[in-house]
Amino acid sequence: MRSNRVLKAVFGLILLWCPLGAAWAQTRGWRAEVPVLRVGVVAGSDVRRARQVIEPFRRRLSLELALPVEIVPMRTFAALIDGQTSGRIDYAIYGATAYAAAEAACDCLVPLVAPKARDGTIGYHSVLVAAVGSGLAGLDDMKGRSVTFSGRASTAGYFVPMLDLARAGLNSRDYFAARHFADGPDAALSGVLAGRSDAAFVWSSLAGDRRKGYSRGTLRRLVDAGAMTMDDIAILWKSRLIPHGAHALRSDLPQGLRQRLVDILTELRNGDAAAYDAVERRFGGGFEAVDPVLYAPLVDAFRTRAHDAGRASTGNAQASGTHGEGPRTETR
Repeated sequence: MRSNRVLKAVFGLILLWCPLGAAWAQTRGWRAEVPVLRVGVVAGSDVRRARQVIEPFRRRLSLELALPVEIVPMRTFAALIDGQTSGRIDYAIYGATAYAAAEAACDCLVPLVAPKARDGTIGYHSVLVAAVGSGLAGLDDMKGRSVTFSGRASTAGYFVPMLDLARAGLNSRDYFAARHFADGPDAALSGVLAGRSDAAFVWSSLAGDRRKGYSRGTLRRLVDAGAMTMDDIAILWKSRLIPHGAHALRSDLPQGLRQRLVDILTELRNGDAAAYDAVERRFGGGFEAVDPVLYAPLVDAFRTRAHDAGRASTGNAQASGTHGEGPRTETR
């Protein structure tokens, strides 16, 4: 009888430890494939300062992963893109258009999370705004009228509108009577209110109380400043959601690592506020897991640009008898 009880006890322990052992082996498996996680960040010219600032995040990530984590500082987003697409960096922290440029260049990345603003939004919209009483009701009415962009480096105030206009088969140089470029979205909309332009491309969350100019963006800032009320303007057009930047991992790294990173990052703000603030100083709402579909329009735009640049480069090379350099990625 005693031997039977011992056998049952041993058998029970085997049943208990089998799934735990399998889980341990699976976890250990992806760690064996990734002896160190190399995290790329844009540090600018002060690399030492950047390392100090991000250290709480690096330390927390290493602790949670039970894995060495190395910070790889880069001076620019262009260098960061090159580092990850070439495989020298495993994980990178991007703005939305920089991520799109990187993914278009290599088709080798997956976005893990994006930061949320304190209002809970994970992105924003480009909006075309005109003054009430202008007689303009939509983008169709803008043919032959003047428009102001927020600047050539602006995602919502230039890049996304140009992308959507091109998709609609419209050439902005032909469609608008005049194109102006302002020093930022506030200046662009102020020009419309002053009558210097018919409409302007600016940005807004389009979430929250409309009377206050929504929760954040150009409209909210000008309403808060007393420069206008929402009764003074009309929104003629809005883009699809433009997501905030992404924390991205190379897609050839293990799925187990990918899921663990998502779990760590989405709990980071609540579990270690200092580590969260060290890596995300702009948006205070925590990280949210994201789907690649969210960034697909931007990625497609960069792929189209690269394809067109490649065709132009090939044509020039054939005409001159030299070898083309291939497409170049532009980061905004």
